[in-house]
Amino acid sequence: MTIQINDEAKKISRWRVVSSQVLACLALDFLLVGLGMSMSFVTMVLPEVLDANEGLSINKKQASWFGSMAFLCQPLGSIFSGPLLDYFGRKKALFLVNIPHLIAWLLMHYAWNVPSLFVGNALLGIGIGIMEAPSVTYVGEVTDPSIRGFLTTLTNGFTSAGMFVAYLLGTVLPWRQAALVSLSVPLATMALVLLVPETPIWLLSKGRQKDALNSLCRLRGWVKPEDVKEEFEELLRYNDLNKQCVVCVRDGESETGSCEHMNCGIVERIILKFKHVFLVKETMRPFTLVMAYFLFHTLSGLIPVRPNLVNFCKALGMKYDAKTFVVSKINNYSILY
Repeated sequence: MTIQINDEAKKISRWRVVSSQVLACLALDFLLVGLGMSMSFVTMVLPEVLDANEGLSINKKQASWFGSMAFLCQPLGSIFSGPLLDYFGRKKALFLVNIPHLIAWLLMHYAWNVPSLFVGNALLGIGIGIMEAPSVTYVGEVTDPSIRGFLTTLTNGFTSAGMFVAYLLGTVLPWRQAALVSLSVPLATMALVLLVPETPIWLLSKGRQKDALNSLCRLRGWVKPEDVKEEFEELLRYNDLNKQCVVCVRDGESETGSCEHMNCGIVERIILKFKHVFLVKETMRPFTLVMAYFLFHTLSGLIPVRPNLVNFCKALGMKYDAKTFVVSKINNYSILY
């Protein structure tokens, strides 16, 4: 949806508009740092507990399951992510998705046996699955189209930064202490989420127009309601369109009268919506591209191999120390950007 900004809004400082949206996304950035840390922490734990002589120890078979546990549980978190967003809202969802990671880091730190270690890793995987939808959705709904692409692209950068922090902590600290330090990230995220506004479009979907207008004013540079009047009216029209029957809208019958599809059963309505929203070229083309990208990315082997990267490096005779690690990650960042 393209938003037109009126002439009065253009008089507002561009820096003021951008800074208000960047600050709103700050909590999201911390969330993504935690996401990256949870994705990579098992890489640091696995070599320390595999056939360890002291403390907690797991064998090779258990290590294989331990390295895969987060990946197995990630889809479970993804299932609950969408309903969580719609029911609680984007802001509360950003707050609640940190709870699995809080419990997971505590379990990792105080792990007293192998099952507790597995449960902690499983919760990290569930948290990863829950986090992905709120992060992208919030950026898309609070940012101006002119900077939306830039702020969305930054999500990968902060996730990579979280992976870097996890590897660094695993290099300089024992894995239990590293887990305790990692606990500070979801705590900081939850504190920052309390300061950010809810997205205007979700507030409108719940009939809270006044709150939606206040949120939009804050996100567009702490301006007055008249400065965002045109954009707010566009959001109102978009919200009204979302409430209409998707079949009638596509057939151009939304203004002709009552909708006959409202009398259909729940299952039939779901099938109709799936057919007219998902099984159309406007949806299938980008969906196919995204699925192909993730398929080849996964088949490349980097994600499944990640938990055993340290063991592979040791098997190849590479030295595993802080200096070598930091230099290699800086080199990776220079190639990436």
